[in-house]
Amino acid sequence: MVSWCTRDREELAGDFFFAHPQFEGQPAALWLERFLDLCGIMVRDCPLALGQLGLCDIRERMIFINSRMHEFVHHKTNLTALRTSTLAHELGHLRLHEGEETEPVFVSSYPQSMMIHHPRAYQREREADLYGALFLVPLKHLKAHKNARTIQEHRKERESLSSVTLWKSVYRIAGDFHVSPTLIRRCLMELGWIESVNNKRGGRENLRLRWPR
Repeated sequence: MVSWCTRDREELAGDFFFAHPQFEGQPAALWLERFLDLCGIMVRDCPLALGQLGLCDIRERMIFINSRMHEFVHHKTNLTALRTSTLAHELGHLRLHEGEETEPVFVSSYPQSMMIHHPRAYQREREADLYGALFLVPLKHLKAHKNARTIQEHRKERESLSSVTLWKSVYRIAGDFHVSPTLIRRCLMELGWIESVNNKRGGRENLRLRWPR
């Protein structure tokens, strides 16, 4: 899945840069909407149900973004980065799930776990998360980031990093690529670099490194 997403992103980005060379070398978050427009994918901001970040209509090639997301996300959330990450997630559905025998509309929520009950529906959301993350933060760029290199070096040497340190790394990577920390956290989990640890006392989710096999 990682290889396919990477190849697809490279091909799409290559075509986009041919038409708009001024964006080459810039974070994808800064040109994603221009890219979607070039692909004929319509984006509309409109009120959706509370807790719903966006939805994607594959048949109509449309993405709807909740203009009310500020009403239910954490008050410190970077809404621009969350909007961009949601767009990339919905793009993942468009690229990955067009041929599936299911309803042509996919919904993303905050948090997604609140509405995912069917195993395949859950898997589709994970796939869209991964595609969106690798579109906005290509793997080669992620691996080159200072904080990601630190994670990789500690994994290689099997040296632990605290949950606080891992969260700081997630936020720094997210900030540099103009995406949401949630997208980066999910990406690092899907890549097998980190994992979640149950926090019985509540509060922020604890993270820890996953050792390479």
